[in-house]
Amino acid sequence: MGRGPGHRGDRRPGWAALLGARLGWRPGTRRSGQGRRGPAPRPGRAALVGLLVAAALAGGLWTGTRSRAGRPEPPPEAGASPESVARALEGRVIVLDPGHGGPDGGVVGVAGTPEKEITLAVALRLRDLLVLAGARPVLTRETDTDLRAQAVPTETTRRRQELMARVRLAEIHQAEVLLSIHANALGRNSRWQGAQVFYDPRGRPEGERLARVLQEALRELTGTTRTHRPIKQLVLERSPVPAANVEVGFLSNAEEEQRLRDPAYQDRLAHAIFLGLARYFAAPPAPARPSPPSGSPPGPSPAPVPPGSPPGSAPAPAPPGSSPGSLPAPAPPGD
Repeated sequence: MGRGPGHRGDRRPGWAALLGARLGWRPGTRRSGQGRRGPAPRPGRAALVGLLVAAALAGGLWTGTRSRAGRPEPPPEAGASPESVARALEGRVIVLDPGHGGPDGGVVGVAGTPEKEITLAVALRLRDLLVLAGARPVLTRETDTDLRAQAVPTETTRRRQELMARVRLAEIHQAEVLLSIHANALGRNSRWQGAQVFYDPRGRPEGERLARVLQEALRELTGTTRTHRPIKQLVLERSPVPAANVEVGFLSNAEEEQRLRDPAYQDRLAHAIFLGLARYFAAPPAPARPSPPSGSPPGPSPAPVPPGSPPGSAPAPAPPGSSPGSLPAPAPPGD
């Protein structure tokens, strides 16, 4: 009997198998000097993952991004070897949170694709890449389920209890980064499209840098023109480690919904997020702000006084509707 297109033997090989083939490695066997087969030594992890990062750095080959001379644009890591970038992931504990699951399907695409399926598919692909790099990814779910069993009872609502269970996993596993993966939606069959990364300014300060490098990698490898933006989200705010939310695309756009359902595009998204994480850990964190001199009063600097005002004048008033420490509301998609 013939094999249908869904047969397991027809599944395309994963990244590990493809890269191993490029290096002449076949899992499970090797040929010894006497022609016998024995356990196959894996190639060095740095070499294998270095090839993976090198492929990602040639983003122009995937997205069509070219210089005026017709050559791929030089990658930001032109001065660093792919091996050194990939090595930064080794041993890193990263919590991957594929959004929704179980009875909570998330948003639904134009053709009926539930968000929970896309987020899990991308997260599983990303997990495999991180394992290959020697990282220690922790998934909040690996199947179509929710986190009600791990709900935090001290929270006021069931929704907050489940969301805080995701934060609790980062604490339990002493993670270094928490990454939420979601899909966006705006209306029905809207024109908005493209992956976008969000961070919460109320959370860990390094969350903004994490979101920025992830967005840069997504721009290179998926062609999105979006930029990272601030947002208020419970998981990002309460995370004990730097956190970001990757919205992989708009299910409300029929064309992008089809891309998000394509396993090849899911691979590309996972590859872009993998590259962004490698860059985040490879680059040193921003230096801490210097402490104020001893004896100086704590708190923010006083507001400036308008030029030409007499001594003792009050500071210039704040714009109407503003409040101390308030943030501008995120612009609608596409801005």
